Amino acid sequence: MHDMNVARPETWLSPREAAAELGVSPKSVYKAIRLNRLKAAQVNDKDLRIARSWLLAFLERRCRRASPRR
Repeated sequence: MHDMNVARPETWLSPREAAAELGVSPKSVYKAIRLNRLKAAQVNDKDLRIARSWLLAFLERRCRRASPRR
């Protein structure tokens, strides 16, 4: 039997992978990071990684902003 409450390890994406999941260009992902709209972690001198949970939170905020007001 599987325990559904067991924490799974976080999945980390490169900006290029995140862009592919969002359906945008890597340039758009870098812009969102630069504008502090999308959280990213610096893993060495040149590479960034984005946690999947951060990407999902970014999408949720974008969807809330885009939804029509009543």
